[in-house]
Amino acid sequence: MREMENKVFQGLTKLEQLYLHFNELVDIQPDTFSNLPSLERLYLHFNRIEKLGPGVFSELRNLERLFLHNNKLQRIPVGAFKNLESLKRLRLDSNALVCDCEMMWLVQMLQDKLRGTHAAATCQYPVTMQGKSLTAMTETDFHCKKPKITEDPHDVEVTFGGTVFFTCKAEGDPVPDIVWMRDSNEINMGDPRYSKLSDGTLMIENTADSDVGVYECMAKSPAGEAKSRAAKMHYQKTKEKPHFRRTPLDQEVEQGSTVRLYCAALGQPHPDITWSHDDIPIVPGDRLQISSDNTLTISNVQREDAGSYKCSAANFVGRITSVAYVKVNVVPSFTTHPENLTLKTGGLAELKCAADGSPAPIITWFKDGRSVVAGGRISFSSTGQQLYIQHVKESDSGLYTCRAQNTVGFKETSAHLVVTGVYRDTSTQHFAQKDGPAPRLMITPYNMDAPRGSTIEIPCKAEGNPKPSIVWTKDGAALPLTKKHRISSVGSLYISNISQEDAGIYECSAVNNNGRARAQGHLTVKEEPMMGPGDRFVHVSFQEARKSVDKAVNDTLTKLFGRERGAKNSSPNELFRLLRFPNAEARDVARAADIYERTLINIRKHVEAGMNINLTTDFSYKDLLSPSHLELVANLSGCMMHRPHTNCSDMCYHGKYRSIDGTCNNLQHPMWGASLTGFRRILKPIYENGFSMPVGWKKTMKYYGFHKPSARLVSTRIISTKEVTPDDRLTHMVMQWGQFLDHDLDHAIPSVSSESWDGIDCKR
Repeated sequence: MREMENKVFQGLTKLEQLYLHFNELVDIQPDTFSNLPSLERLYLHFNRIEKLGPGVFSELRNLERLFLHNNKLQRIPVGAFKNLESLKRLRLDSNALVCDCEMMWLVQMLQDKLRGTHAAATCQYPVTMQGKSLTAMTETDFHCKKPKITEDPHDVEVTFGGTVFFTCKAEGDPVPDIVWMRDSNEINMGDPRYSKLSDGTLMIENTADSDVGVYECMAKSPAGEAKSRAAKMHYQKTKEKPHFRRTPLDQEVEQGSTVRLYCAALGQPHPDITWSHDDIPIVPGDRLQISSDNTLTISNVQREDAGSYKCSAANFVGRITSVAYVKVNVVPSFTTHPENLTLKTGGLAELKCAADGSPAPIITWFKDGRSVVAGGRISFSSTGQQLYIQHVKESDSGLYTCRAQNTVGFKETSAHLVVTGVYRDTSTQHFAQKDGPAPRLMITPYNMDAPRGSTIEIPCKAEGNPKPSIVWTKDGAALPLTKKHRISSVGSLYISNISQEDAGIYECSAVNNNGRARAQGHLTVKEEPMMGPGDRFVHVSFQEARKSVDKAVNDTLTKLFGRERGAKNSSPNELFRLLRFPNAEARDVARAADIYERTLINIRKHVEAGMNINLTTDFSYKDLLSPSHLELVANLSGCMMHRPHTNCSDMCYHGKYRSIDGTCNNLQHPMWGASLTGFRRILKPIYENGFSMPVGWKKTMKYYGFHKPSARLVSTRIISTKEVTPDDRLTHMVMQWGQFLDHDLDHAIPSVSSESWDGIDCKR
């Protein structure tokens, strides 16, 4: 390996040992070993390394061993072993080290900071130093010269924005480094306006007021340091009144956004720029920041930030200002909400609503989703904040919504108005409020599923005296009436163009002066069902199955009861077969079941032929057919014919009595517990073919790498006994019932035709 890229070991934070010896590395980049906080051993010996960058090992604070012997190093730069507090062994031997004054820093470091470090390093040059160990040397062995200033900087006078040079030259052994200071502080050479030339001269471009001061240079080396005389920078005595290069502009923003106001000015001397808000000086804080170029930034703008912003630029010659206006648009917020009212017929209803915002919001009123228009008994205040209804009637009852709207947006708040009727007491000749029970819900919402894009009705109907008003909420919030949501005359809620946003809990509340009744239901929105790969083969497969089964049925009938049959003598087996042959009604049930199963088998064959896929392992018919088409196959085959069409509309009967066949006993789910319906399994059934074949039916199929025993074998081994004991209480029916449960659990009942009909292809 000849070279390594920078940060080649990035991310190896747990690396403890790195062996790179016996390679051909020549140069080590400054960031090669960055971000290796756990490194303890670094072997770089027996390479061809000629130089090291300053600070190349500075991030290896846990480094204990550093082997650099047998390389081609001649000099070690200052700071090469900075921050190596944990270093215990350092090998620099077998390098051609030049032990001149530039190596004095390493001797000092080994004596002062790395006393606990076992170091091996010997000098090769100069000849007088050859063979000496650095650990045994002192400063007197180097015969170095301390730095000496040979040319001091001079005072300079510049114009605004000009370029100046401060010259400084020094000599010494080793060659000293030049460092510049202004007002006794070291200058930050990271400023792009400052640069140090190769001879140590300081160049300052685009000078500004902040550059004015006293400059000194310092010559530093391991042998010592020297400081020059002080030099001053002066501006020429020209005077110039401030003038703007850039002024702030008016802005209109929304609440919560960010505003930036720019301001820049020139002058001699350079003017100071200050900001004020409505003539109050701005103090920078969390949301208000003034950058170095005097840009004012306001974060998360609030309503109180609106107003005038003044930028002032001033020096001793003069002062100028520029003003910009910031307008903050705020979404309306309510300061007064309307309150629920319950009044008697003939009273005065007053609903109040006040909102704040920028621009000032416009107030409009709605009743049950429809706009309220002034006229007749209805009037508004001049601002629209008060709604008056004189001589209220029961028809005025409802949900009144106040909408505050401006250019930014709108907010709504609602209140219920309930107007109760009065009746005349003929005995006392005065009006009194009629007392009565709280409202009663006759029809309540219930949980329902709806496909996306459909229109549904969530039922709700109430009765009471006085007549209750119906209020709907969704997930606890009032439901605004729009084109999408509509309430019928009896109180049911209609929702059109269903989407996922409509899913939730809907609550219907019936309210009158005597109380409240409520009920709720959950709406689940379902996406359109995915089509199965076998859906398009349903009708073709059904026709094939029906022809095959009908042919087998007819052949069986002909063989058993045909004319040719009467001429032959019947064997006992054939006579027994005649006795057991089912009647027409039973044959219809068997025929339907067989058509159902044969159709599914045909669909599978068509899919395999058309899609070139193998469905013999981990197969389920639900992978081929969508639920709707699986139900279609059941309907076509006749398997669903025995199921009655329930009619639960006769509430006079079903509200009092339980039906003998179990239907309509649960009005929300009429077929729960009904006769002639399938059992509801506690556990989900598992079939090898996804339909009727139990686990372990195919001898070649493995589960998790093992063969499964047949279900019948499991039953006979586990649910069995070697000793038969007669029972004086339990009858034979218990055993028969156990056999039924056993059979139902371990195998789906095969169709009768596959065992009884002649001429059918039963390939198993």
